[in-house]
This record gives sequence, structure tokens and C-alpha cells, in this order.
Amino acid sequence: RVGRLDADRVPPAYTARGKVVALALSPDGSRLAGCEGDRVTVWETAGGSAVRAFDGHAGEVRAVAYRPDGSALASAGLDGAVLVWEPDTGAVRARYDWGLGPVHALAFAPDGLTLAVAGDGGLAVVDFE
Repeated sequence: RVGRLDADRVPPAYTARGKVVALALSPDGSRLAGCEGDRVTVWETAGGSAVRAFDGHAGEVRAVAYRPDGSALASAGLDGAVLVWEPDTGAVRARYDWGLGPVHALAFAPDGLTLAVAGDGGLAVVDFE
């Protein structure tokens, strides 16, 4: 649900096909990305309608993050893969597997030039272009 913290009423909930385990708000606040099972779903924050679903992981997706300039959306999950998506089209721009095993978290640096990834096998901090 998206609404004001000081509101008397909470707006209607977004619909998802399953449990959502992680969320990321786009830098301009217009989109909300969430991990549901083996896909990433993107909703509009104004109205809550789903605008697209990204399929490409072979296991449950556990983390999602927008690049601070909004030019990319990264996801990671139990398949050990990190996928970088074109946020407007859903096209996969890159796919990485750094041998970390299942990946549970990822985050872009504030300047968007570095991506940190945490998995069962350790951490990776990589330059992102």
C-alpha cells in the first residue's frame, strides 16, 4: 500500500500473485518493484496497477534495487544470478553470477557506479557501468 504516513486511511493494497519478499521504489517515486517468486513485478504508485513482470530467474528472487538515476533495475535471488533490467521495457541488459551461491541482498551506491551483492558465499562489490 502506498500512502501518506500521517493519513487517517490506508489506500487499497496492490495485487500480487504470491508473497512479496522485497521492494524498491524508483528514484522518481512513480514505480514500485517487488520480488514475487521467480519474477520481478513493477507497479505504478499512482493507482497500484501492475505495468510489467520481468521473468528470467531460475529460482526465487530475494532482492531488487533501482540504480539511483533510474536507468537500471537489478534483481538477485536463490539461483545465484544478478540480472540487470531495462526498467521501461523489461529487457535483460546483463546477467552476472559471481559464484556467491544464493543471493539475498543487493544495493547500488548513491552515485550508481558500484553495486554491492550479498550471498551465502560472501560479498561482492563491483563497478557498475
